[in-house]
Amino acid sequence: MRKCNIAHNMDKVIKDIIHNIHNSDTQMVISVTGAGSDVINWLLSVPGASKTLLEANIPYSESSQKSFLNKPEILKSVSKDHANNLAKESYRRASQLRESDIPVIGVGCTAAISTNRNRKGENQAFITIWGDKTLNTIQLLLDKSKSDRAKDEKKISLLILNQIAKSITEISKIKIPLDQNDRLIEMLDIKFESTINSLIHNQISSFISRASSQNLIADGKFSGIILP
Repeated sequence: MRKCNIAHNMDKVIKDIIHNIHNSDTQMVISVTGAGSDVINWLLSVPGASKTLLEANIPYSESSQKSFLNKPEILKSVSKDHANNLAKESYRRASQLRESDIPVIGVGCTAAISTNRNRKGENQAFITIWGDKTLNTIQLLLDKSKSDRAKDEKKISLLILNQIAKSITEISKIKIPLDQNDRLIEMLDIKFESTINSLIHNQISSFISRASSQNLIADGKFSGIILP
């Protein structure tokens, strides 16, 4: 059987967007659970992924998510807070894994889609992008009556890619194939004016500021001093 070439069969617009992401100066860590893993395959299938993608995680079971987030319990696994926690941990890991002080983002997605058992609750996804000066969370509510696992996976993965592209390049031309009763909700869209503001609001835990020939490190305990 001939192996399928993902990149060859990929929509040109999507491939071009991924090329733009890989050609940027931003690196990322992605963590998804429930759905959204297709975006990892897409990013890896286009040349240049090693420059962009530091790490990809799929903490699928509850125990895996607890371990990944270093939390004793997960209160609500498909929620804005959980997506934020996944993105925040991804950002923390990206900050540790990068080899210099280039920009990084953390991407988190948590979702519940069609399964082979009866499941109460909405079919939905929450996607968060956590950056040095940005925090953005969206929710996708899926029409459960028309839900199809493969289609839902594609919608969510396209949305993740769209959010990554908007965060890195500020431009995205991805058309998400939403059904008539699907709903897309922007829940958070915060932009901090400076790294100092990000630090004050606990968006980041530390940063390096270059003054003369010295590197000064500021952390969350730092207060009352403005770095040059």
